[in-house]
Amino acid sequence: MSSKQRNIVQFHTVPRVRISLVLVLIIMVYVIFHMFTYFTRKHVAITEVRQGSIVSDDHYDALAIRSEKVVKAASSGYLYYYLSSLSRIGASQYAYSIDSNGQTVEKLKEYSEDDASLSDTQKKQLAEKLLSFSEGFNTSDYSSLYSFYAQAQASLTESLAVTARSSLKNEIQQASADATFQSFATEEPGLVVLNVDGMENISLKNFKEEDFDTSKVNEKNLASVDKIQAGEPVYRLVTSDNWNLVMPLTEDKAKELRDTTGIEITFLEDGAKTWCTSHVTKRADRFYLILSLDDSVDRYASERFVSIDLSLEKKNGLKVPNSSLKQQILYEIPKNYITYGGDENTPSILRKIGDGHVVTKLSLYQKDADGTLWGTYNGLKQSDVILNPSTLQEKTVQSLEVKKGYGVFNVNKGYAQFALVQILFHNEQYSIIQPVHSSQLALYDHIALEASDVTEDEIVNGT
Repeated sequence: MSSKQRNIVQFHTVPRVRISLVLVLIIMVYVIFHMFTYFTRKHVAITEVRQGSIVSDDHYDALAIRSEKVVKAASSGYLYYYLSSLSRIGASQYAYSIDSNGQTVEKLKEYSEDDASLSDTQKKQLAEKLLSFSEGFNTSDYSSLYSFYAQAQASLTESLAVTARSSLKNEIQQASADATFQSFATEEPGLVVLNVDGMENISLKNFKEEDFDTSKVNEKNLASVDKIQAGEPVYRLVTSDNWNLVMPLTEDKAKELRDTTGIEITFLEDGAKTWCTSHVTKRADRFYLILSLDDSVDRYASERFVSIDLSLEKKNGLKVPNSSLKQQILYEIPKNYITYGGDENTPSILRKIGDGHVVTKLSLYQKDADGTLWGTYNGLKQSDVILNPSTLQEKTVQSLEVKKGYGVFNVNKGYAQFALVQILFHNEQYSIIQPVHSSQLALYDHIALEASDVTEDEIVNGT
């Protein structure tokens, strides 16, 4: 059987490129690259510039100046108080007794330490005070508990003393007749304080700088005294609810407060707050803040120095953590040493190199009201020399005026850009700032939480 010969031409097949596979490979390379850069780059904690407010809490140990006098013992002997410290006393009311042989005082103390000696009426009065305080107590005003405790303690001591004197009436009369026991009353009403410190005569007219040395306070606790000599202090009597707190100020703080007439303060001992009238005075080249109060004297009458916070004016603006701020040394930039050039018309200076010079970019940061420019020179050392572009007059960087500035690292673009700011207000944790150039920093921008963790132009991974 014959067959017809066929001419067959064989073609080499070209492998078909799968577009989907190529895309997958590109995506995988892209993901791997970014994962690698993410895990190899340094991670920096990021925070956001927000609108906020802060209140300055300035801490002071203020000198307390009161209307007070020291009452001294009229005779010698064993001492017995009818009131506890920080108790109110009326005119002609008995404050203490002195027993020359101690026998009557010993009996009085035995009765005064026995709560069972209280009458039913006295117990009822104390119970009513407890109930009244309990019903009106508010946990937000916890400091009132300290005041009530002092009042209750004073009432209990006074009640026990009254009971003791009544029970020992005959013995007291006999001892008084024998001139071995004498009771002494106050000449005017006031607050009894059972301690002295030798600073009771300080007033708003005579206080001086050395009075604020807390180490010189020589406090003596009179409540623990059993036997006393005639002429020795027996108690201190505060005769007015109006008192003053005085504290030294820096000149800057004095300028800040000179027009302030009222300040809210917080007593650090118990967290209680109150408003005071205030004024700043100058004495012997020192500035002082004088606060005038008409309450709280009974809570702090035993202390010569009272720890307080001044709650000053609330400031609003851009709020950042203090940890985000970095100090920067700014150099005064002589106007005639600046030259402009390049595509961006960038301000620059001429840095001397041997017999020639190189153009060094100048980072301008701020301009004072008088037109003085302050900024930083990138890469310059203190020993470098800059040139006047017109006269080639030389000036060392070390000879330039300097001042301190502050800024934050803006990381919006993925790398650190230093933005100079003015600090308008600050406390221990936060600052209210204003950008020197609005183009460098704005509300909701991201900045490094810890300025010490980054450097200028460093690529950062935010967390």
